Amino acid sequence: MIELYYKPSPALQRKLMGERPEDEGLVRIFYRPTPAVQRRLIEAAQRKREKLLLRDFQFVTGGGEAVLMKYTGQAEEVTIPESFEGNAVTSIGPGAFAGCGNLRHLTIPAAVRTIAPIAFRGLKELTLHAPLGSRAEQFAQERKIAFEALPAEQPAAAEAPAVSCPPETEFETEALEDGTLSIKKYKGKADAAAIPPVIQGKRVTSIGDEAFENCTSLTSVTIPDSVTSIGDWAFSGCTSLTSVIIPERVTSIGNEAFENCTSLTSVTIPASVTSIGFGAFDNCTGLTSITIPNSVTSIGLGAFIDCTSLTLHAPAGSRAQQFAQEWKIAFEALAVPAAPAAE
Repeated sequence: MIELYYKPSPALQRKLMGERPEDEGLVRIFYRPTPAVQRRLIEAAQRKREKLLLRDFQFVTGGGEAVLMKYTGQAEEVTIPESFEGNAVTSIGPGAFAGCGNLRHLTIPAAVRTIAPIAFRGLKELTLHAPLGSRAEQFAQERKIAFEALPAEQPAAAEAPAVSCPPETEFETEALEDGTLSIKKYKGKADAAAIPPVIQGKRVTSIGDEAFENCTSLTSVTIPDSVTSIGDWAFSGCTSLTSVIIPERVTSIGNEAFENCTSLTSVTIPASVTSIGFGAFDNCTGLTSITIPNSVTSIGLGAFIDCTSLTLHAPAGSRAQQFAQEWKIAFEALAVPAAPAAE
């Protein structure tokens, strides 16, 4: 069971609580997601946490390996990641943790084979955690640093191969309560997909959760004007997707909807959209420009994390500008159209 706190609109507050203004405020909601949704929420939260933690590490990479040059956080317990941008972390540089006075416990992966002599300079209460027989254990013995062995790892299960679009050329749909349809799954293999506005006489109004997930051959998608929402993970992992036009009737873009769409270069959010979910464009490394209108009042945590070349374009004073400042994203203010002359 998930406990949520939600602040409804004033009109909805009056419906829920009557006409007593003193009762207006947060509404407590209990929601039980399906097991599949629970799994995806947990996985998404874990990925977000890992990406946010990586912001405290500074690496130098080369030859498929990464050297940890500096940790800038202030946590008491830190785990060095096993890899950074596909490069195995194999070394800890000089003074990497110098000045980290709060650090008490540091977990070091087995792949680390080089640790600079002054990597932990000035840390008097540090305990290293690493596998038995690792370079970290040897280093701890040499430098008289407290050491605790990590439990032996179980053999990792073989990873499932990357999923490409199935060979069928049709859309699997799901009926919604209002009689319209949601795209549940795309089964085509074409490089370019065009979602029909009507299927079997019913309007398509939603792109459902995971509908195009991991369609790695998909390069462009045409979304009809009838669509009003794009679900969670709808296009996640569409690594070849270079073009998507979001129509004017869409009001919400789901959590991680375009995560790992590494070939996307620019996106324009229409003025109908009011919310962008957490991690919506996470790791869209090719994304250089996104235009966000004033209508967007909610932008989720890490919506553009790891979009390293991105510039946000939005009106001055908008939620998008505030978000850009909070997350240190490049920002350019859009020119505000002049008001029409009075007749």
